[in-house]
Amino acid sequence: MLSAFITHIDTVFPELRESSFLIACSGGVDSTVLAHLCHKADLSFALAHVNYQLRDAESDADAQFTASLADEFGVPYYSTSFDTAALKVEEEGSLQQIARKLRYSWFDELLEQEDFTYVVTAHHRDDNLETFLIHVLRGTGIDGLTGIPAKRGQIRRPLLQFSKEEIQVYAGENKLQWREDKTNETDDYLRNTVRHKLVPVFKELNPDILSALETTQDHLINSSKIVNNEIQRIKKQLFTYKNNRIEIDIKGLKSLMTPRAYLFPLLTPYGFTDWPAIEELLEAESGKKVYSGTHVLLKDRNTWILEEITPNKENKKTLEEAADSLFNMLEIEEVASFEKGDANTLYIDKESLNHRLRVRNWQKGDYFYPQGMGGKRKKLSKYYKDIKLDVLKKPRQWLLCDGDEIVWVIGKRGDERYKVTDKTKKILRIKVIK
Repeated sequence: MLSAFITHIDTVFPELRESSFLIACSGGVDSTVLAHLCHKADLSFALAHVNYQLRDAESDADAQFTASLADEFGVPYYSTSFDTAALKVEEEGSLQQIARKLRYSWFDELLEQEDFTYVVTAHHRDDNLETFLIHVLRGTGIDGLTGIPAKRGQIRRPLLQFSKEEIQVYAGENKLQWREDKTNETDDYLRNTVRHKLVPVFKELNPDILSALETTQDHLINSSKIVNNEIQRIKKQLFTYKNNRIEIDIKGLKSLMTPRAYLFPLLTPYGFTDWPAIEELLEAESGKKVYSGTHVLLKDRNTWILEEITPNKENKKTLEEAADSLFNMLEIEEVASFEKGDANTLYIDKESLNHRLRVRNWQKGDYFYPQGMGGKRKKLSKYYKDIKLDVLKKPRQWLLCDGDEIVWVIGKRGDERYKVTDKTKKILRIKVIK
């Protein structure tokens, strides 16, 4: 397997020879074998481990094992932990969905903060079959059946050409040790049920099912390219982009030979799943709406208006409305003297402002100069990590800005550039009114 892996890296993933990368390492057999192969192939990598705190002492033992694995290979090690069960109370979605969001958001932060180009995961051929069957069970379009991509963005999956059996044989031949997650033995999650009950049936019916699936997915990928080209052509005809929204020509949509067939590929990227309601919206009266988790589709005479909404499904406010609402909760007044503020009060030099104050969320690439750090610049993502603001709370953290420059991470830390000094002539007090 090692020689096949090295050949696969050199022919399909040469970029992994040219740069350092992170391996997402749970401590299970798949990621342990991946780390061992990369070590033997003389690649430059680090291990990154997430402790979801879902299995008490066993979760801590996983973290200790992955740390010792990094030490054995002489590579850098990064770890983080989340109280995933507590976050599940606050967030919508399954534990697996929340864990995935936490994991990949943290990986993104590591790529931004450290000198790594890619995240490499240990997905293999059996994972691909399981994912295919899960998508069939849930209902999906062509793209959902084309398989786990070997490359997507900064993610690389060099084990996709190897089966679980090959991985286990390699681990045995090399006398590797790894951690077993006992939850994988249960049928509490859909993937486990598919793995334990459906996959064995398919393998019994066709022992070469993994190769058969790859052939099928090759055909689906080619079909998907044809469909995507057609959808892009239709979008150019029917979609008009203006003022942060999309206007869709309903008459043009209805004139297509099979308009219903176009609804799924046109609107799935915006999170819509209620296709009967979408079809009814073609003939509905003006003012009718259909919501996805992220967007709203409004009927306005002969036009559909597609707009993004805040992830908060309860109030359906846009992010701008939410920001305006928070700004109205700020008491801003000029005062004669500076007093020591609390977490909800900030004093700034009024004359340091260059633009109109506004409130917004974090944006990738944001930085500021935290007060008390001697005027050193810091990426906001790094500051969030330092104060242990988890990736699910990060989008909820509001920023008071002078144009695009951060004045205050509200309730957390002010910016050095705006602080009151001995030379300050006019002082502004900004206070959050609860």
